Amino acid sequence: VFLDSSSLSDLRGLISEGLALSDTAVLLGTEEVFTRPYCLMEMYYAKKNKIPVLLLRLESPAGRKWQLQTARQQLHDLFSAPDDRNTVVQQILREEAKSD
Repeated sequence: VFLDSSSLSDLRGLISEGLALSDTAVLLGTEEVFTRPYCLMEMYYAKKNKIPVLLLRLESPAGRKWQLQTARQQLHDLFSAPDDRNTVVQQILREEAKSD
């Protein structure tokens, strides 16, 4: 079992040393999950490398649930909405797209 919060200092190492060695990824489907750069990169890597993803849809204490439409909008906004949190993710995704 690899928990991604064990080392958040290097995004690339997190993926190559953790997710790459996993048989399945578990996504805790919170309302804001795709606003987190690490979650975005992990899901991108899982899809690219055909690692199955198990989605656990969670409800917030306020009763808000993970919604597919919200997740789609968050992914769309990754490149269209200015957000400093996504700068590293945008850079890595662009580099990956060039190498594909």
